[in-house]
Amino acid sequence: MLRKRELYEDKNLYKKHSYINIIDESNGVVIYEIGNEITTDFVEAISIMMYDDRLVNNDIWNVIINKYDDYDVEKCLFWLSGGVKTWGSKFYSVRWSDVYQLYVDNYLNIVFDIIDSSKTFGDIRDRFVKDLSYLEFINFGIKNKYIQ
Repeated sequence: MLRKRELYEDKNLYKKHSYINIIDESNGVVIYEIGNEITTDFVEAISIMMYDDRLVNNDIWNVIINKYDDYDVEKCLFWLSGGVKTWGSKFYSVRWSDVYQLYVDNYLNIVFDIIDSSKTFGDIRDRFVKDLSYLEFINFGIKNKYIQ
């Protein structure tokens, strides 16, 4: 594994703030670093960034997506449904690892449709807000008795 210092040498696709970087590795892997979170999944990165108040009106949302990059629906649903703060608390009466497949089964096609119809990070963010809001996941959790 490379140290941060080594990652940033002439490989940054986006580095306008100390808390967000997009780095293109020589092997074609793109690394998204948002605060303390690091991922190679662009949809997960967007899901994490959506809840960062520092990025509300940021030009990161103009980044054009590469629809051929791999992404994992489970990872984005984890963050959209509350992420570490919510799933790590007593808010849910179950663990994410026990119920994630039900979330994937329920929301997979919606995520696919959103990605397929989007051109930029902002397009995905806007559709996530509209179609997969936090309230949607709260209602799903209540309906399935995951929330106390």
